[in-house]
Amino acid sequence: MSTKAQLKYAREITRLRLFNEKAELLRRGRFVSQVLRPDFGFTMKFRENEPTDVERRGADEEATLAAAITFRFFIYERDGIELGQIAELYETLPVSDEEKRRARVAADSVKAFLDSPLEIGVNGKTMSKRRLLYVFMYGGLAHANADKRDEYEKWTKSELAPIMQCLFEETVAVILRVVVSFQGMEYQNHPTS
Repeated sequence: MSTKAQLKYAREITRLRLFNEKAELLRRGRFVSQVLRPDFGFTMKFRENEPTDVERRGADEEATLAAAITFRFFIYERDGIELGQIAELYETLPVSDEEKRRARVAADSVKAFLDSPLEIGVNGKTMSKRRLLYVFMYGGLAHANADKRDEYEKWTKSELAPIMQCLFEETVAVILRVVVSFQGMEYQNHPTS
């Protein structure tokens, strides 16, 4: 193997290690256990002549913030370990065609999931799970981008806040299951000569 090919392969392995390191960090974090609990979700209590009471059961603020900082690696292309980038990387690695196919199917399933609509409308409008995820991530949890910040503030200060938080946590949990599935994929050491 040429020096150039060895360097390229070393960079690819470094990216896979970073991916696995971040995936393991999320897997061990409190967010996962708090969101994957059997009673996860929310309960709405409707009473006559009183405001609706919403009880949320999910991740606490500290667990959510900690998860968001690491989770962004898997949805933001800049760091080189976004799920689509990892699927592309698998295409270049000495892995079986089945592993390459599984990586592509997993990344494509996340894309389709994020492009699907939320189960509820927000202000009478249908919104994608991707929009929900990006508003939470880039509007307040991991960044404060101006184009998402106002929407994030409205959601987190409204009576819908517990519901929006649950929908966000559920969206992240689905993606984390895919991230963890990538950890289980095997790649062989490429010959160095």
